Amino acid sequence: MTVLEPGDPAGYNHLALALIADRRYEAAVAACDRAIALRPGYARAHNNRAVALLRMRQFPAALAAADQAVRLEPGYTKALINRATAQRALGQPVAALESFRAAFPDPDALAEACYILMLDLHRGADARECALLLYKIAPERDGVAGLYHHASQYNADWSDFAPRVEAIVAGIREGRSPTFPWRFLYTADLPAEQQRCARTFARRFRAESPLWRGETYRHDRIRVAYLSSDFHQHATAYLTAGLFERHDRARFECYGLSYGPTPAADPMRNRLQAAFEHFIDVDHCGAREVAARIRELEIDILVDLKGYTTGTRIEILAHRPAPVQVHYLGYPGTLGASFVDYLIADQHVVPRHERSFYDERLVYLPYCYQVTDDRRSEDPQPWTRERAGLPQDGVVLCGFHQTFKLSPALFDIWMRLLHRLPGATLWLLERDAAVTARLEAAAAARGVDPARLIFAPQLPQSEHLGRLRVADLLLDTWPCGAHTTASDALWMGLPVVALRGRAFAARVSSCILQAAGLAELIADSPTDYEALVYRLAAQPQRLRALRARIEGEVRDSPLFDTAAFCRHLELAYQTMGTRSQRRLAPDDIAIARDTPV
Repeated sequence: MTVLEPGDPAGYNHLALALIADRRYEAAVAACDRAIALRPGYARAHNNRAVALLRMRQFPAALAAADQAVRLEPGYTKALINRATAQRALGQPVAALESFRAAFPDPDALAEACYILMLDLHRGADARECALLLYKIAPERDGVAGLYHHASQYNADWSDFAPRVEAIVAGIREGRSPTFPWRFLYTADLPAEQQRCARTFARRFRAESPLWRGETYRHDRIRVAYLSSDFHQHATAYLTAGLFERHDRARFECYGLSYGPTPAADPMRNRLQAAFEHFIDVDHCGAREVAARIRELEIDILVDLKGYTTGTRIEILAHRPAPVQVHYLGYPGTLGASFVDYLIADQHVVPRHERSFYDERLVYLPYCYQVTDDRRSEDPQPWTRERAGLPQDGVVLCGFHQTFKLSPALFDIWMRLLHRLPGATLWLLERDAAVTARLEAAAAARGVDPARLIFAPQLPQSEHLGRLRVADLLLDTWPCGAHTTASDALWMGLPVVALRGRAFAARVSSCILQAAGLAELIADSPTDYEALVYRLAAQPQRLRALRARIEGEVRDSPLFDTAAFCRHLELAYQTMGTRSQRRLAPDDIAIARDTPV
């Protein structure tokens, strides 16, 4: 047994390492402080202090500690990595890149570290080179094949598209993790493989002893907490703000637990803070600390809004801080995790015959699982094609999607449509110069003048909504279709043509159309999709009539009835809570369409 000597700084440093391993981060910082007090120039103790502070998400203090370690020992690899991690968390990607470069003079080791930073800097081509290098070095390492696929898709580089997808699917079927779940959703429309991918990923979240151990809470109101990093100007917030505002405070006490950025002068952030009865910033807290706070608050129902999407902290739920734990909205698929009780869905996105591919118990809401906000702001300045940089004449086909959702087969269809529709324009979102050039080259290779591709800049939400009015049709993607984009388009009167797939992510846009009363805009095969777009685009009078119908009827459809959606969701919460109080196991819940609201 090692005895800790009171005057031995190395002993306190070793104690800090043990405390970090045990996730006792505050105690680890105190041990590092004792070591540093005894030996101020102890670089290892300063670095371990940075590690503990990073785990606690105290990024400014972690950066200061890592900086001090590097000053004391230039070239200290671990300290440079910790400094880069803190810099990236603080929104300093250029500085983080330099720290990573100093840490990894070997370009092979630098590849993975630089990848996400390159995307942060909108240097997609460089990101792909990093991912390709890593793929050549360690193709079977967890996540590497998916990383390379994502980088290639981001760049619209389809040179080896089919082999990439085949390798990823084969790896998942073998029980490996060639990609992470959120990347697999737009790789292949295979529900069984998506479930296996999620289950494999979920194993990395160690389930320690649960914080909630079966206690019965006696509250006057049901305590519901929403957990997310997106409580700011983000697609999730644009959808959910009206829901949070409409919760019945006589029956529900609602908490917003935010572990994302706190942007200055963000109207959406202000709106959300006002919507919640309690808004708590937990960004700088470790997972166990957040879970302990949830348990102390005696939250009845914990709703995670991220799933496995970017910024996830699903490990908080692994500590089981609440009696009922729900997965909703952010990630359209199963999490494959035993510590998640319910998934909010509907009969369209998860048909009964596909039920076995989802590990959670399902809540079937009427109409559409996706909430929409009927109080969204719009640009007061009218949009014209001239203002949008579009031709005055001809059909405008809108493809406002992330580039990684595109595929060569889909792009082939879009280019064939441009061939068949003289004067038509394809309106895409602008990413970076390299991606624009590659898409233009892909069009030229298919015999289409690149000038017929118009690239739209990123705009604030109200302006983005306003410009949708000048397009004629929104063209959906697959296997992961439009979500917020589809409901935004319909809100502004823009028709959407969708292709209905098999898995949750491949059925969201068709679900949205069905809830809006526009089932005739849903195709069931790529051939039908192409034919439907052509029929509409080639008949301006029919398209005008469709737009008039959408503008006159869709805002009054169930899709945009935020108040009714809220009542249906609250009924589901009540049912979950009742089952939990009665010690009944979670079970599927179906909310009928004729439920009084």
